[in-house]
Amino acid sequence: MSYNALTTPQQAWVRLKSFWNPFSFMLSKGASPEQINIFQKKEDVLLQPRIIELISIYSTIGIPTESYGYFCAETALMPIAQWSRFDNSILNKEQDDPSFWPEVFSDYNCPSTSMNDYIVVGSDPWGADYGIYLMLHQKSNTIFGIN
Repeated sequence: MSYNALTTPQQAWVRLKSFWNPFSFMLSKGASPEQINIFQKKEDVLLQPRIIELISIYSTIGIPTESYGYFCAETALMPIAQWSRFDNSILNKEQDDPSFWPEVFSDYNCPSTSMNDYIVVGSDPWGADYGIYLMLHQKSNTIFGIN
């Protein structure tokens, strides 16, 4: 399944539902304008219109937990109430080396090494050395996966 910049958020969800038809019941209703505003104020970010439109249609993919009772089988989009700007996230707050994450961003060829430029929108936290995190780069509307 391919995606390009000319695909609308609605078209992207339609394609995903069509491709993933037996599991489309796992898509959760969209985030409300109030939920989006609360998030933006709390994290001091301004989401771009395409992201707002995308999460207003469906807000999360509710993949069931499998291992250890609380980890996702897949790394998936979390509800907006669980999103956080990377520098405010538990990932950064538990890291005692201030150069660690900027170096990781650089290793993954992310467009910026500033933690303020990313929002954690999904995770599969298999521990400090094994976590997989989905990060939204705000300026480019691009998702990066790091582990």
